Amino acid sequence: MSDAQRSRFERLYRSMHGDRHDMTRTYLGYASEVVNRAFFFWQSGLESGAA
Repeated sequence: MSDAQRSRFERLYRSMHGDRHDMTRTYLGYASEVVNRAFFFWQSGLESGAA
């Protein structure tokens, strides 16, 4: 996953949810399970749209 993808997701997520959840990045995703699930859901939508 690219840094640009994460940045786009973080801007979108913060615009909808503010600072309600921890957006700390980890090697495989995010520290917050809620944010992590949202990110991988969002990413799967990008991949299915590209195919």
